[in-house]
Amino acid sequence: MLMLKFKVTSAHSACCAELDVAIVKATNHVECPPKERHLRKIAFATSAVRPRADVAYCIQALSRRLTKTHNWTVALKTLIVIHRLLREGDPTFREELLAFSQRGRILQLSNFKDDSSPIV
Repeated sequence: MLMLKFKVTSAHSACCAELDVAIVKATNHVECPPKERHLRKIAFATSAVRPRADVAYCIQALSRRLTKTHNWTVALKTLIVIHRLLREGDPTFREELLAFSQRGRILQLSNFKDDSSPIV
């Protein structure tokens, strides 16, 4: 039983690690739109074929990326990813995003300050 639990946990960890990489690559500091291949990986992770826990993890990761950044490019790209998932993604993402927003603040940018340029 312990071995089965370890395999399931390690499979979930590998999936989350791949999702984290896709989120970071889709929301990098380069001033160009997110690459489609990274958006596809994120969209698949938030689809109905994935467990709800994966969808919730993706929302938490995007929210964490948005709240911790001090770079306008990363913030904008994160919002673009969320917008694309809302517009083109599975309804599961919208449902989980609504549930997540009821538990706490998401897409909160009132304290955002761009430290990426000395001019700003």
